[in-house]
Formats: sequence, C-alpha cells, structure tokens
Amino acid sequence: MSHLMAWEITIDKGRVVQTNFGQYQPTRMRQVAPGTIDVKFLKTNFPPTGLGEPSLPPAPPALVNAIAAATGVRLRSVPLRKQGYSWT
Repeated sequence: MSHLMAWEITIDKGRVVQTNFGQYQPTRMRQVAPGTIDVKFLKTNFPPTGLGEPSLPPAPPALVNAIAAATGVRLRSVPLRKQGYSWT
C-alpha cells in the first residue's frame, strides 16, 4: 500500500532526489482500518517462494479499479495522496 499511497521518485535537475528507503514513508498498521486485513497461509507440497512479494504487482491496479468502480473516476497516476486520497 506504500507504493500506491505515498511512495514516489522525484527528479530534480536530472537527478533522483531520494537516496535511500529512509526517504519513503511506509504504510503503518495504524493507518489501516481494523478488520480489513485477513492473511491466510496455505500449506502445500510446493517449496515457499515468498509471501509478500507476489501480491505487490496486482494490488495497486486492483485498488485503483475498485475506486473507479465505486466513484466513476479513473485514476491514472500514483501516489494517490497527491490526488487527495488518504487512509481515513
């Protein structure tokens, strides 16, 4: 959710302004509404390949599509906070 709401890379005079992850504000658990996250791990016969990374590519487009379905507004750039969206 950090990618969708807050993270961005900015360029000034041809150079990237952010130099490390310390300059990105990650999403904090206190920003998420209670009861909105339900995580389940499935036991399978397959070796583990990661639990968080596979969900990253489809999550932001799915959320932006949900906003479009609910509001009729198609958002075409992130971070969403720059377009007036927030966690509350």
